[in-house]
Amino acid sequence: LLNRLRFGILQGNDGPSSRASAEEKKQYERNKRRVLNLILLNLSDEYASRVHEVDEPHDLFKSIEKIVVGEKDSKLLVLQSKMKNLVYNGSVIRLVAEFRKLISEYKSLGGTRSDHELCQIILDKLPENFDDFVLQLQLELRRSTEHEFQLEDVFSKLQLASTRLERKRNLSSGC
Repeated sequence: LLNRLRFGILQGNDGPSSRASAEEKKQYERNKRRVLNLILLNLSDEYASRVHEVDEPHDLFKSIEKIVVGEKDSKLLVLQSKMKNLVYNGSVIRLVAEFRKLISEYKSLGGTRSDHELCQIILDKLPENFDDFVLQLQLELRRSTEHEFQLEDVFSKLQLASTRLERKRNLSSGC
């Protein structure tokens, strides 16, 4: 695939030069069909059904790229929605674990929200008994710059605050 002729096919070159012999032009067309078939054979059925009418390898790659980019954008939107709709279920540890998983996937897909924005999302999910913690942390966020701020620090502080609240609740209930 990486010989000059085939590499030219993948780069979207117009074809053999005008000075090419009839045999060279036939060879170019055979190689072009081979490259197309090789690519189509290695695509999933889903992708192959969406690009089956493409005649040029370069156009095939462009079509596949549009599909993948479109899917990536829709996955990012789904992840943003999941983060927005995440619900506190009584456990900060579970909330942080789920949020970490969503953020990891979001960033691996190229998500661009800053740690400040992501932090605000998780802080908004906390119940009222975390209000003092949230206010304190929001003050810290306003004073910090993007480079000083780490989302993992917020997760650690959040888990520490959860432990403190749990101890306070246990002491007040007499346990």
